Amino acid sequence: MSFQEAIQSVFQKYICFSGRARRSEYWYFALLNWAVSAVLTAIARNFDSSLASLFLTLWNIGVFLPGLGVCWRRLHDIGRSGAWYFLNLIPLVGQIILLIWLCKDSQPGWNQYGDSPKYPTNGGGYGGYGQGGYGQNPYGGQNPYGQNNGQNNGQNNGGYNWKP
Repeated sequence: MSFQEAIQSVFQKYICFSGRARRSEYWYFALLNWAVSAVLTAIARNFDSSLASLFLTLWNIGVFLPGLGVCWRRLHDIGRSGAWYFLNLIPLVGQIILLIWLCKDSQPGWNQYGDSPKYPTNGGGYGGYGQGGYGQNPYGGQNPYGQNNGQNNGQNNGGYNWKP
């Protein structure tokens, strides 16, 4: 996921607390948030500008929900409940634990919060390339509804019991 895709995804899902977010999505957003906040803070301090302070306040209000949402989904991606976000309220220890979790790789495959955006499952129950869904035999196999051979009422039986 590129930087631009990650930022677009975060702002499009700004109040979405379900699903999963990749590590790159979270950290690209954190980088943007840090950079904008650092620039606005530097302007506010160096020029004693109340206008820059106002922009910084508006920026922080504007990114609060998107930041909370992407962190919540990031915790889902590693198999944890989003409520673990409130570990931030425990000074130092909680923040270190949360930082370690946010740096972890995605949980492969499906978990209780959905499919992995990083490691998508191929096929699943819908069939991948060149194979039927749910392990179906593409060459025929069992007759439908338990019919015996020869009782398929003209249905294609995959070449079995073919009579010239």
